[in-house]
This record gives sequence, structure tokens and C-alpha cells, in this order.
Amino acid sequence: MSNKLKYCDFADMKNRHLGETAIFLGSGPTNKKFDHTKVSDVIFVGVNETIFRGIPLDYLVVGDGANPAFKTIINDFHNYNPKIEKLIGIDVGDHMNITKVVPGSIKNALHYQTKFRGDFSKNLEKELVARYGSISFDVMQILAFMGFSKIYLVGHDCNYSTGTFHRRFNGGGAHQKLIDHWNLIKIFLDSKYPQLKVESVNPVSLTIFKDSTNEIIEAPK
Repeated sequence: MSNKLKYCDFADMKNRHLGETAIFLGSGPTNKKFDHTKVSDVIFVGVNETIFRGIPLDYLVVGDGANPAFKTIINDFHNYNPKIEKLIGIDVGDHMNITKVVPGSIKNALHYQTKFRGDFSKNLEKELVARYGSISFDVMQILAFMGFSKIYLVGHDCNYSTGTFHRRFNGGGAHQKLIDHWNLIKIFLDSKYPQLKVESVNPVSLTIFKDSTNEIIEAPK
């Protein structure tokens, strides 16, 4: 791993957004129903291809080393500048290491190390972020650590029938694996962050969180 990489200091991020609300954008097709201009006093967090939605992100988190499409859009990640921070996860043990897909990593990004599976991490000052097959689970650990009191999930459809960068999965197991892992992160959050409320907007296959679609103004159909 290059010594030139600039690493995230999670101690500086602890409770940075204590009591605030985050809207966490995934890359599923229902994020296109969401009109960000009708929402105020929130922090926008996006992952990967959400940079193409035209929503000014406060945080961008990148880390899907399994997606070959990243090779074709690397310059977009280099050039995108969120309002606060751009983060990228680096897998310890070289499991699906993002640097294989993104040589030289991503410009102007703070890096953080991850571990493959194991327990989700609450004390990110001393523990590595647990990687569970989707960058979304990295983000949930980080947002909880930052002290948010509410997180709205937008575009986390857990359904690969369509999507911003849809590709076929051999064996068809990705859909259920995502749902299983969301169940695990919910158990972790309920136990370690009982004050944190997580709700979903326009849920498709992810139905374990409260449906708060009526609380969030949607874009016109």
C-alpha cells in the first residue's frame, strides 16, 4: 500500500454530526424519484455512481472493487468534490482491493482501512470498518459513528433487476445476500446505537426498516 495515501482520522469525525439527519443515497433506480431540492437541513451522503444524480453531496464514499465499470468512470471520481469529504475504503488482506480497479486510488480522497467480515465496528478510532460486500455497510458504520440521530435510506433497493449500473450476477445470489447483510447491520445498530433511527424511502426489497416515503417529498412521477 502506498505511503502517499492520505488516511482518514476517524477521531476527528466522532460525533461530528451529533443529532443531525442524513440522507444516504444508494445507486438503485428509486433514487431517481427523490427530489433533493424539497429537503433542507440534512447532510447528503452518496456512494459510487450517485455522483451522476446531480445532487450536491456532502460526503462521497467509494469502494466497490468488484465493479469493472469503475475503470471507465475513474476520472469522474477523480474530479468529483463533495462539500465536506471524499472517502475510499482499502481492504486489508487484499480482498477485492479497490486499488486493483482504481490504480493510484482516487484524487483528493481520504482513505480508511477495512477488515473482511467479522463484527461491525463502533469504535472506529481503534477498530477497522467491517466490509460486508457492499459499500453501504461501510457507510452505515461511519454515519452512526458520526452521531447522526436519523438516516433516511434512498435508492437502497436491494434488487438487481434494474439499476444505474446494472450487470448480471451469475448464480443470482447477490439480492438475498444484500438483504441478509442489512439484517445484520440493523441488529448491530439496534444494539450499539439505540438512539439512531433508520428509515427507508420507497423501499423495494429492503423492508426491515420503517417506510418513511410519506415523510419525504418525492419528485414528480
